[in-house]
Amino acid sequence: MNKWHKIEPKCDNCLLYQSFLKEQSEIEETLKCALNITRMGIWEWNLQTQHVDLSEEIFNIIGRDPAEFDNTFEYVLNNYIHPQSQTMLQGAVESSLETGIVPQLEYRVTHPELEWCWVRINGEIIYEDNGTPLKMIGTILDITNDVSVKHELKTALSFFESLMEAIPNPIFYKDDLGLYRFCNEAFLLYLGLSKEEIINKSVYDVAPKDLADIYFKADQDLMNSKGKQVYEASVKYADGSIHDVIFSKAAHLDDDNTPLGLVGVMQDITEKKRIEKQMNMLQKVKDTFITISQSIMTFKDEDDFFKKLLEDLSDIFKSTQQASVIKIDDRNQMTILTSIGFDKLEVSNFKLNLKDSFAWHDTNGKLDHAHVLNNISDYKTKGFVSIVTTENKEMIESAMIIPLIFENKLKYILSFDSTEKNVFTPADQAAGNYVLEQLPIFYQLFDLYRTTLHLSRFDSLTKLMNRGYFETVFSDRINIADRLNDQIALVLFDLDGLKRVNDNFGHQAGDLYLQAFSDLLIEQFRRSDSFARIGGDEFAGIFSNTEFNVIQDKIERLRTVFQMMIHKSESGDFKGNFSYGIALYPKDAKTVSELMRIADQGMYLDKSNKKERTQF
Repeated sequence: MNKWHKIEPKCDNCLLYQSFLKEQSEIEETLKCALNITRMGIWEWNLQTQHVDLSEEIFNIIGRDPAEFDNTFEYVLNNYIHPQSQTMLQGAVESSLETGIVPQLEYRVTHPELEWCWVRINGEIIYEDNGTPLKMIGTILDITNDVSVKHELKTALSFFESLMEAIPNPIFYKDDLGLYRFCNEAFLLYLGLSKEEIINKSVYDVAPKDLADIYFKADQDLMNSKGKQVYEASVKYADGSIHDVIFSKAAHLDDDNTPLGLVGVMQDITEKKRIEKQMNMLQKVKDTFITISQSIMTFKDEDDFFKKLLEDLSDIFKSTQQASVIKIDDRNQMTILTSIGFDKLEVSNFKLNLKDSFAWHDTNGKLDHAHVLNNISDYKTKGFVSIVTTENKEMIESAMIIPLIFENKLKYILSFDSTEKNVFTPADQAAGNYVLEQLPIFYQLFDLYRTTLHLSRFDSLTKLMNRGYFETVFSDRINIADRLNDQIALVLFDLDGLKRVNDNFGHQAGDLYLQAFSDLLIEQFRRSDSFARIGGDEFAGIFSNTEFNVIQDKIERLRTVFQMMIHKSESGDFKGNFSYGIALYPKDAKTVSELMRIADQGMYLDKSNKKERTQF
């Protein structure tokens, strides 16, 4: 300081005084050394004279020349204290004089060479005997390094928090008691909670108990293992929906390897799993189409084709309990072609105009994509009574409908149904749209095969079997007759006068003549009897379980009816007739060729024994 109180001796030459001076000097040097080491200085402010003294160490701390100091508080405030801390120092002085207590505070000071220079000021007030404040004394401690470290730590923490907030994944930290101590904004948004609702709370405070039990057990296992943990679990999202999440967590340990807590990161895989499910379903649909394409030749008819399709797709759309194929005709009338799990009587009686259906109303008439309906029961209250019930008489609550469009016209609707609400997912709908796009191609293959097969087996004019297919069917019928010990009759017909009809009335009249005879065959006999056109004017029929006389009587009655028919053509009207021959299996022969020969002989015998019966 600039002024120190000293003890004045009575004799300058006294040995005791010399010893005292030496001891005092050593004490001062020790104190100065200690103050210098600790970067601490001493100050004194005479409140009566307003004189301020600062020790040499203080000027060293603030990097100032003592000669410039005018020993006033105002100089200290305006020249040594940083503007950032001046108001705080003035307030501390006023508070000290009022309360008698000098607060210990930290102030930023100006330094000619250092950007950062901070001190901590301590002090107390000395009073006179009458209680009047005499002076304030205290210390100034250089805390620049401490403040710098704190600033760096604060900056690092700020960077850490900014980094955590920049990461889109939810991040959290729990202490060893399982209480949340930190979480980023993404975590708050994910759960839809405020920081106050999470910090210092446990998983049981922020999650449903069934999920919290899973989290708590996983946390305990992690703390016990003191390692890392990755597992998949479900989390209740902010909107109340359940999401699939991968938790990646690690234990936080101290130097003694004691768990202090754990840090965790959440990765939402809901969309990933949805895409995986969707891709898996699409692959299964593709496999189904491949199987169907390989089995096209085994389907007997349209009903058989769609029934197999419904069974396979119902296995893919896991929520399906019932299913149906609805056929739409040219007048937009809907009928059920085939179904699974519905009341059979209601299915057979179902008939409805497309525009009166709830499917039409729910899509606003835009049946051009797979559509999920979750409010079917509501339609019954709106007057939609044509809703087929299940085999157990339950109402359908939800459905996924897939329209099938051929040549820009809606031909079928596939409906996959459930008695439960909201069971069909976006993945189901995506797979349904794939069915919508691809199925028409496979159906056209089936239809083409069916048409080709029909052309290869049936006569295009009369719609009867051709000779090749007839012989195959005849062989099969013989095998059946052998197993049943049955008798069958082969009848060959020859249409009389076809050439004359063609020559006199034209080939269109000849075609009319052939069609009239084939139509009469189908009309007059049983469905179990089979007929074929085996040549230009030759026909054949197979009759099961019959005697010669019985079949002969039937054919004679047929001839009488045919003789009475008038065939009208543009060139005129005419009548017709036919000849026939009969062969019985196994009575007359046991091979197809031999039976054909015997029946052919009978037919020509019939022709030669009668006059020309065709009239013009």
